[in-house]
Amino acid sequence: MRTILRSRGWAVWGSRILGASVAILAFAPVSAQEFPVTIQGRLTHEGRPVEGLHDFFFILRGAQADGTDRGILMETLQPAVPVRDGLFNVTLVYLPPFFDIWTDPAFSAAPERAQERWLEVAVRRTVGDTSLATVGPHARRSPGSPPPGFTSLGPAIPLAVTPMAAHAAVAASLTAGAVTPPALALPPGASGPVSVVGGKFTVGPPAWLLSGNAGTGPTHFLGTTDNQPLEVRVANQRALRIEPRAAGPNLIGGHAANAVVGAAGVVIAGGGTAAEPNMAEANHAVIGGGLSNRVAGVAAVVAGGYGNSATNQYASVGGGWRNSAREAATTIAGGAENLADGAFATIGGGRTNLTKGPATTIAGGDANRALVDGATVGGGQNNEAFGEGTTVSGGGSNRARLDYATVSGGTENWAQSFGATVGGGAGNWAHAVNATVAGGGANQALGAYSSIPGGTQAQTWQHGQMAQSAGNFSGLGDAQTSVYVLRGETTPGGGAAELSLDNQGALLQVGPDQTVTFDILVVGRSQGLPPNFQVSGGYAARGVIKRVGGASAAFVGTPTVVELGVDDPSWRVSLAPGSQHLRVVVSSGATPDTVRWVARVQTAETMWGSFFPPTP
Repeated sequence: MRTILRSRGWAVWGSRILGASVAILAFAPVSAQEFPVTIQGRLTHEGRPVEGLHDFFFILRGAQADGTDRGILMETLQPAVPVRDGLFNVTLVYLPPFFDIWTDPAFSAAPERAQERWLEVAVRRTVGDTSLATVGPHARRSPGSPPPGFTSLGPAIPLAVTPMAAHAAVAASLTAGAVTPPALALPPGASGPVSVVGGKFTVGPPAWLLSGNAGTGPTHFLGTTDNQPLEVRVANQRALRIEPRAAGPNLIGGHAANAVVGAAGVVIAGGGTAAEPNMAEANHAVIGGGLSNRVAGVAAVVAGGYGNSATNQYASVGGGWRNSAREAATTIAGGAENLADGAFATIGGGRTNLTKGPATTIAGGDANRALVDGATVGGGQNNEAFGEGTTVSGGGSNRARLDYATVSGGTENWAQSFGATVGGGAGNWAHAVNATVAGGGANQALGAYSSIPGGTQAQTWQHGQMAQSAGNFSGLGDAQTSVYVLRGETTPGGGAAELSLDNQGALLQVGPDQTVTFDILVVGRSQGLPPNFQVSGGYAARGVIKRVGGASAAFVGTPTVVELGVDDPSWRVSLAPGSQHLRVVVSSGATPDTVRWVARVQTAETMWGSFFPPTP
């Protein structure tokens, strides 16, 4: 049989009345109010619906606190109930004590069992017997079975109580606004006022509901009105703590061990454990998450990762492992064990990189160092930029060691003078002002403004020298060719002049135990002030020069000088050996203007030994 129990205060459903489970969907008792309960069901006999009048007998039982006994709370007879096509409808009336969970003495002992109620139902066909009429609707008697002639419809049905709103006797006269006890009885522990809003009772001030709130306004808020923190918990564990501070509240999320020490306006978004909490120690600092991170600079940020720290104002660490941004406005994007120790310095990532000077930059890589103002390392491994504005773009074990020196890549290259450059390769050195080694291997540019385009084991040691070699015999520069540029001026009445590498007296040298063949082109041109025309001349000279040990230079044979073309036949070009030099001497004769002279000297050079090996 399917049975449905209903009332204005609570309702019961069961799939079958014989042993079926049922539930009271809503119940909220009010003092001195009766509870009508409607029971609906369908009676069948041998599979067919029954007809006619039937007597119903109901027994309401209650569970003890320990659940081991069910005592009879009330027995009720409903005689001569009409049954049509098997359907019946019975209304019972119970007083609040039978369902009042707050006044039930068992509630304090076992609240989870004090609400249990059980209903037994028995039925018989009405035969006019009124001997049971004395069993009133609220009478109690000793436990027993249904009266003779009644058939039990199965085991007792458990009734589970769920609170719901009940219609109070005075509710019809209430209007919207505050209502205080005793106009409306409240459960123990509850306090007024009671508000009537939209036909619903609300105990105390309006609450934020699990299903959301409507009608909120600018004066509504969730929080505290005193100087106390607010906590939000999950599984009874703190998930968010909001601490009041005069300079702005602290928002501390994540593990309960995360903390703010002596600061205001701080945000810790999450992360942390009991053993490895996140910690903020400066105003307006931010930690996004991760573990064991620390921020101790004003407005500094650690976005996440593990063991990272930002300990100066405006410093930031994006993530990674054990990175430290120590100076103002330093930045480490990620990586591991990087240290930014110069104001405004930046490390993009990588591992064990170090910036030490202001505005230094390391883009990534491993064990790179940028140590002086504005130095930059692009990446690679074990590179060092140790000079103002120096740059090592990448590679491994490269050094840029004086202001504005550059190593573009390769390995074990050194640019160790102002403006020196090594483009790449391996083991190349540029150790003079603005000296350049473009690439290759084991080349050395030791002369100011000198250059080596590539190859291997070439060496420059004179001003502006350009050398090239494809190997050597036993030392650098002992099997190479070079190109030099000489220049100088002659003036009216000034006599002859020697052309030099820097136009300030640096002559083209011949090294100890070195032999050099030379091929020289010389060009001259006068200033051409009126009334004179511009005068030009060109010459070619060839020869061999050598030194023996530390002796003075000497020609091998006689060099030749050929006049290629001149406007003034009084001009002269001559060659002479010096103590350590090849001297190129020019004269402009009677020309009344200043003459500029330029010579290109191309050499083939060999020697025993090596010049001036540098020590890094």
